[in-house]
Amino acid sequence: MLTRQATRTLTRGLIVGVVTSTLAGCGGGVCTGWSAIEISKKDKMTQGTERQILKHNEYGESLHCSAFKPKG
Repeated sequence: MLTRQATRTLTRGLIVGVVTSTLAGCGGGVCTGWSAIEISKKDKMTQGTERQILKHNEYGESLHCSAFKPKG
């Protein structure tokens, strides 16, 4: 069983690791592992899902990630 202090230290370490990975894009580049979500004409979804996809794609575009550039 971990002591209270050991649990706090472990928790802080995990939080720092997650924050560091998130800020670094989990691979050193902010765009690593990200790509635009494309929707098929056959897809059926709620307006909430559509808003989330739009927000995701606009965020990637704002970072100037190459995977988010419009095709065409």
